[in-house]
Amino acid sequence: MNIGVKAFVIYEGRMLLILRDDVPTIPYPNTWNLPGGGVEKGEDFDTALKRELTEEIGMIPKTILRMGIESFDDKRTVVRYLVRLEEEEVEKLKFGDEGQEMRFFAFDDLLRLPFSPYLGNFISKNRIYLKRIIEHNEKLVPEKLGLVP
Repeated sequence: MNIGVKAFVIYEGRMLLILRDDVPTIPYPNTWNLPGGGVEKGEDFDTALKRELTEEIGMIPKTILRMGIESFDDKRTVVRYLVRLEEEEVEKLKFGDEGQEMRFFAFDDLLRLPFSPYLGNFISKNRIYLKRIIEHNEKLVPEKLGLVP
């Protein structure tokens, strides 16, 4: 089974994304994705996310909420998180050594970006509720996103 952790990192109504490397040997090259990655042997989900955030954005934010778990037919599982950054945390962001760049996007701009199929489908399927969470700080209810808490 392939288990990953991914974080919706939000600041002032915008979402942080990382443009994956344009290398044909990696899954979904040259597409935008959430910070995160695979869970290593012996790690729990929260530890894996904190490691991945440290590697990819250079810090562990104070506010990390588990959104829930999404499983796919191909035996992949993604544990999704919601991270709300504070101003002083944004100033500490440091792009890691994987990917081409990281950038904040307004929600409406997301719909025009190339994503991996997993993230693209999740955003398309939940766009109205995700927009309210991202832009209006609506309270997170995992079941509204079809996630198992």
